[in-house]
Amino acid sequence: WKDGYSTFEIRKPINTNNIRFDTRLLGGKKTVVWVPNRVGGLGVSFDYTNNGRFLFEIVPSLWNQRKDFVVVAGNPNQKITNAEIAERCPAYVKLLDGPVNRDEYRWLSERADVVVGLYTNDTNGGLASLESIEFNATPLFPDVHEYKVYYDAVGWPGELRVNPDLSDASVTMSRLLDRYASDEVRNLRKKLAGFIDRKSTRL
Repeated sequence: WKDGYSTFEIRKPINTNNIRFDTRLLGGKKTVVWVPNRVGGLGVSFDYTNNGRFLFEIVPSLWNQRKDFVVVAGNPNQKITNAEIAERCPAYVKLLDGPVNRDEYRWLSERADVVVGLYTNDTNGGLASLESIEFNATPLFPDVHEYKVYYDAVGWPGELRVNPDLSDASVTMSRLLDRYASDEVRNLRKKLAGFIDRKSTRL
């Protein structure tokens, strides 16, 4: 099902000596939105994760309406640099000049309130968002492919599912920011983490 997915691995103790950024940057009251996967677009590389569209179109659009959130990104391949993201995404918090290491990745996965996974070109939604859900981050997913399987398994509300073409991503993200801390969504998130864990342990 998910070659390499391990709840044990993601929950290994974090070596805080390896964290190179000031964690207080994410210590405020704003919701932390975590974009763990590669960032493409801007004519530099194919944006198969849709993270470029998210950071450079969807987030700026929502930022015009509300500023109660911040965005952090793993950006492992650095095809578009963190500095370039900072120039184009007003909600983005630049923690490092380059990609995060594994301890930093674990720390951010655990700190995140919302995790973004927007693969629509590939039926496989990747591992990173699942690892954040293991730490109780709430997913912002399109209602398609693998993501739809997760949503349907726990009865995720339709109004919190992004359209497959991402046309309502800004509106859906705003709804999620309003509701991710509600008892309803917290309970659904726990069910989702349990569903993912059961699927991984059956392998």
